[in-house]
Amino acid sequence: MYFANNKGLLEYDGNTWQTYPLPGNVKVRAGRTSGDTIYVGALGQFGFFTRNPKGQLVYHRLSESVERAGQLNICNIHQIGHDIYHQNDH
Repeated sequence: MYFANNKGLLEYDGNTWQTYPLPGNVKVRAGRTSGDTIYVGALGQFGFFTRNPKGQLVYHRLSESVERAGQLNICNIHQIGHDIYHQNDH
């Protein structure tokens, strides 16, 4: 199970918790899984996590190419078909 949290993305495997912070330790506000990918939205950025060959989650930032990304506050993530949409609250 995955949860958005002020400290990052939380993962619970039924026994232990693991925290995956985002760059800048920003607050994660939204999350959505799609297959093996976990999409996240946060204050000032958005992106997704995938597992590396060792099974560890690795963050991939998508918002670097967005003008004024620092002003974003992603509050929800939607999936329509195969497309993922990060919803900003502004």
